[in-house]
Amino acid sequence: MSLVGPRPLIEEEDRQISGWQHRRRESTPGMTGVWQLLGSTRVPLHDMVKMDYLYRANWSLWLDVKVLLRTLAHVAWRRNA
Repeated sequence: MSLVGPRPLIEEEDRQISGWQHRRRESTPGMTGVWQLLGSTRVPLHDMVKMDYLYRANWSLWLDVKVLLRTLAHVAWRRNA
């Protein structure tokens, strides 16, 4: 597991995806990711899979740094709420 990357799907969700969407499995799972920052439970499964695919296709160290910084800001903001 890494710090940034797609979260593993539960078996029921994994059965709902097909074709190119299975490529998300090729990424190392992470503790935080784009999906978590953009609404997690409010984002439909297929949109989440697309976000994970785009993260993998556009990966860079700078993208991981931005996700980590946004995650830290989100956690800090929630603690102050």
